[in-house]
Amino acid sequence: RLSALPRAVAIPNIIQSLSKRPINGRKPHPCSISLGPECTAVLLSDGKVITFGSSSDGLLGLGKEIETMIEPTEITFGYSSSSTIPTSIAKISHGSRHAIAIAKDGSAFSWGLSDHGRLGYRPQGQDLLKGVQILKQIEKKGKETKSDKRKRIIWSPRKVHFHESVSGLVNACAGFDNTVFHTEAGDVLSCGRMSGR
Repeated sequence: RLSALPRAVAIPNIIQSLSKRPINGRKPHPCSISLGPECTAVLLSDGKVITFGSSSDGLLGLGKEIETMIEPTEITFGYSSSSTIPTSIAKISHGSRHAIAIAKDGSAFSWGLSDHGRLGYRPQGQDLLKGVQILKQIEKKGKETKSDKRKRIIWSPRKVHFHESVSGLVNACAGFDNTVFHTEAGDVLSCGRMSGR
């Protein structure tokens, strides 16, 4: 139960289950950590990502309507485009309501709340980034129900498709309501709500 966990810890403590303590030299160790508002994602040395915590916006990336996970659990990214080997992740980033992962093969995955195009596609799966570097969407007016919001959540990582001239992603940053991608060629692409960033 999350309510049984301490709400605040003043002195940093070792998290035994995540620390670099290899057994027979084989245990993958954490090499990068990304924090969401109430969840944590840990990139392991073997390219896998584990996540735990809480999120009503799908930031855990664990599947349809999984909002809480106390134990670190692996996120599934599918298979790389050229093999039956699971996709290996190189970078992760969490924004306030969405997350981005860059695979070692240069592809991108996103999940979470899909408002304003911040994931790089519309909830229906239509790509927003094909050939466009800065995108705008009109904000929905009026009140919405929790059910309306849940329809716009992508609960598991989905591959982002770019124009064929864009390749070799090396980094990405999920912001408050937008995402910025960086390619090995030095191009910078942005999607989501543009508010002066």
